[in-house]
Amino acid sequence: MTKISSEFRRHRLNMGLNQKGFAQILGIAQGYLSEIESGQKVPSTTLISLFKITASGWNASQPDSATWTKKHSSKNVLSSKNEHPVSKEKEMYKQKYLVLADQHISALQEIISLREELTKLKAMARPPRESGKGA
Repeated sequence: MTKISSEFRRHRLNMGLNQKGFAQILGIAQGYLSEIESGQKVPSTTLISLFKITASGWNASQPDSATWTKKHSSKNVLSSKNEHPVSKEKEMYKQKYLVLADQHISALQEIISLREELTKLKAMARPPRESGKGA
């Protein structure tokens, strides 16, 4: 188990959540979270960033898992729009995740573009091959 996989598991357990609940907060599939926690998969930098946002937000506002589950339980009073209290928070994290994912995709596209440009420049800098030289 890697450090990040154990951090995912520890934080989820501290929040008092099962994998399904934590995966929903992160906007990923439960099976993927399971693979991350077991060390079979390595999370993307975007997911790690979202995880850190989630962890820091929870640590700053929730002293323990009992408080988290009490504050976010389905028995809690719902908002005037009949939304679960976690829904707004979940939506906020989802939006942050989508922004980070877009930034990640843009960065990858830029890397691909730069790599193609570099390949072209290298090809232009090479001296032409001489053909037909014999021994």
